[in-house]
Amino acid sequence: FETPSALEKGVRILEQLQDNDRYHAYARLRGRIAIQTGFSDAGRFVGQIPACLAIERLQMKLARMLGTRGTDGIEVLFFNTHGESIGRGAHPESMSDRFDYILTPGVRRQFARAGIPLKHETSFQGGDGYLPFTNAVLARASLCCILENARTIPAGDDAMVIENVADDQFYRHTDFSLDFFLHLKGYQEALFEDEDYRVALGCFGTNLLFKTGSRRSLRQHEITNAVDRGNPRQMRAIPHNAILQQLGFVAHVVSGVGSAVGDEQDRFIDLCQHSDRVKRFMDMVAYAKRLSSLNTLSAYARLFDPGYWVARAYSGGEDERASPFRKLGRLLNTDPRHEAIMRLVHHLREDAIDLHGMLDQLSLKSGKMPDDSRLELDLLHAIRIALMEHIFLLAAQMPAFAPRHDISPDQVMTLVLSMDIPEAVSLLKEVFPADVVASASASFDEDADYMPGETGGYPSLHQHLIEPMAESYEALRRISVAVSHHFRAHG
Repeated sequence: FETPSALEKGVRILEQLQDNDRYHAYARLRGRIAIQTGFSDAGRFVGQIPACLAIERLQMKLARMLGTRGTDGIEVLFFNTHGESIGRGAHPESMSDRFDYILTPGVRRQFARAGIPLKHETSFQGGDGYLPFTNAVLARASLCCILENARTIPAGDDAMVIENVADDQFYRHTDFSLDFFLHLKGYQEALFEDEDYRVALGCFGTNLLFKTGSRRSLRQHEITNAVDRGNPRQMRAIPHNAILQQLGFVAHVVSGVGSAVGDEQDRFIDLCQHSDRVKRFMDMVAYAKRLSSLNTLSAYARLFDPGYWVARAYSGGEDERASPFRKLGRLLNTDPRHEAIMRLVHHLREDAIDLHGMLDQLSLKSGKMPDDSRLELDLLHAIRIALMEHIFLLAAQMPAFAPRHDISPDQVMTLVLSMDIPEAVSLLKEVFPADVVASASASFDEDADYMPGETGGYPSLHQHLIEPMAESYEALRRISVAVSHHFRAHG
């Protein structure tokens, strides 16, 4: 269960299965019902926090339903995949927080009250699959943390009462909790359908990243439109998360909380201070917020602002670059990306104002990043933006050429502005080969007395434009890896 529809209808589906005599007999024979929930894919449909809450609601409803269906002796197994919002390890704090985030104490208590044995399975994936087990000391510590957390999972008649869960105000004030969940889910769903959000995701797509795994980032078909390329429903969870990290603002974790709380800030702050459940997912929000910057997203949007490039030509301080500045200004004059991303920034900033106010009042680890870490992350983005500007300017100095081999100068510039540099470089090498070996169709009595290399290709263009563009792009992607590591996204 990972889509909004599946999470909403999951319990009803399981009820219908339980009403099927053949399935019920099979479950009894097997002694187990196994269910998989997907935090990562659910997160790109409804946002990470609503996905976490929706999965918990499904699991709790299932416990209540099975408790009234005569399922004595049947074990329930939950396989929870992790969300990649902060790395591939779900919650960014302790290992205990990580496991309590994906299978909450509230769910465990619900199954214990229903007398249903519960088994939890999860996985370590990507870089997260080797980092906690890099050496014997880390592996032992990780395993001890896992076993310590597993000790709190109820098991039949020996199930222990989980402390503080029964008094958690999040589960007691169900009207307020449900209202918060529905508003947050609605905000995220509207965000993912917002054309401006899709433009932001699609402005560079996955071109800032090294390839992630063996599967394609798009699920259905190749698309070139920036809006469609940024449709989260058509991309996999890992690229969706990675693109947001690279743009500097993980909106699918941070955004919507302020709007969902609305005028009930004091009540929500009080709830957070008396609810381990709320505190845990707000720790996730606070951590993501410390890494996020709408100013960074605005800086990337500025790359597509025609006024920025024209202003640099107009200032007169860089006369040698005035021509490429003006060319970029003309190319971007009708490009929608700058205005779309800035509209998105303004929209997200409205919500962030309320979130900042709440985080300042909560006793979470919600302060700003340490200056050294913040400076490092800001510098990574700044240097990468400088490299992107350098690539733009190199491409804008590309010599004019007549369309050939279905290649035109505008097509090359379109690729460059979307940072599809490998394809752009490949096309430029085809149009401007470094060396041309010409074979004469007829023989001549006189030998040539000039150096063929001087007219046989475009070595200068390769040295001063094509090769620097490729080298800058490789440096750019190495910076992307460093940005990913700030979000604990390894491997």
